[in-house]
Amino acid sequence: MSFSLSRKQSLRTNILTIATPGRVFMASTMVINGGNYLYNLVLGRALGPGEFAEAGIVLTVLLLFSFLAMTFQLTATKYVAGTGKTQAAAVTGTLKKWALVSGLLLTALLLLLLNDLTAFLKLSDNYSLAGIIIALPVYFLMSVDRGTLQGREQFIGLSANYQVEFWTRSLATILIFAVGIGSAGSSISLAIAISLLTAFIFSWKKPLSNPGTLNKEMKMGMFRFFAITAGYELTQIFINYSDVFAVKHYFDNFSSGLYTSTSLVGKMIYFLTWMLVMMLLPKIIRLKKEGKNYNHLLYRTIAGVGGFILVVTLGSIFFGNEIVQLLFGEAFADAGQLLWLYAVATGFFALSNIFVFYFISLDKYLPVLISFVLAMIQLPLFHFFHAQLSHIILVQIGVMGTLLVVLVGYYLRHRRRG
Repeated sequence: MSFSLSRKQSLRTNILTIATPGRVFMASTMVINGGNYLYNLVLGRALGPGEFAEAGIVLTVLLLFSFLAMTFQLTATKYVAGTGKTQAAAVTGTLKKWALVSGLLLTALLLLLLNDLTAFLKLSDNYSLAGIIIALPVYFLMSVDRGTLQGREQFIGLSANYQVEFWTRSLATILIFAVGIGSAGSSISLAIAISLLTAFIFSWKKPLSNPGTLNKEMKMGMFRFFAITAGYELTQIFINYSDVFAVKHYFDNFSSGLYTSTSLVGKMIYFLTWMLVMMLLPKIIRLKKEGKNYNHLLYRTIAGVGGFILVVTLGSIFFGNEIVQLLFGEAFADAGQLLWLYAVATGFFALSNIFVFYFISLDKYLPVLISFVLAMIQLPLFHFFHAQLSHIILVQIGVMGTLLVVLVGYYLRHRRRG
């Protein structure tokens, strides 16, 4: 009897040792990223390049807003990490006020511009963007809760929130398409709005009766970090998604659909490596507060991301056509020749992103400005070089390669100065 009990306790200990919260979060993120790609693949096969161009642009708008929401999440992460429960609640309460106000203002502005946005992106109706826009305040509020969980390294709860959002969106999409409500774009938009609301309700917790208040210096520090991070998130929006919007504006729906499929496969590098960056930030902040060395975390992250980029790029060079046809079907076959180029561009950006967030965690913000300047250079280059789809990607390779070289140089200079 005692032997059996001992075996059970040993088994439980081994499971807990292997299934650490960090590993659970990584596994959960991989499941969600894989699920998101399957979600896009099913849409691509079901709709074809023409209609998928519209559905794809709606999903791209969601990703665009996710970068804005990440500003709230990262701010919460930084100022909750290593704090007590009362101060963490005060940080969360302050950020939620900012999230609600900015969400409502942005929603009002975008609704006023809705007709112009629909015309610029050549969408079939205004409803294709309306659902996402209306859900923005909820998305921003939920991101504060996510940042609180991340800052306290509660990766199990964070994983659960992401899972609820993904599975709700998937099921809502199936039901809406089955009923046949509106165009492909408006159906996706409605499903996204439902999933964000559901995930927000799932993550909501009753606030403390007396959470405490933040002093003026603390609020100013938070606002400074928030503003700088928002600037960098806007930079990431320009870098990550300006190409998709440029293609949708300059090319026909068929070509836009091909490019959207390429970008979705290529951006797999960014989103699969993002989980490592998310785990890097709170750990560096904690080690810095404890006066311990943290550079090994940077090197480990670069090695993991770099190895993954190399494998994906080589696979895209030799099997690009086969990969795209397998994923999206023969109608998207012409997109295969673009895949390896897109993998290179996204790989450069993923590596650059590690350096930027490494320095953000150390309260050094010059890399944010460097990224912003290069992102702004990319926009006019699209205007002058868009005769072919490949030209759009080559512009990104040039800009992202330059960004990576500059950031590596900045890091080496930082290291020489001690």
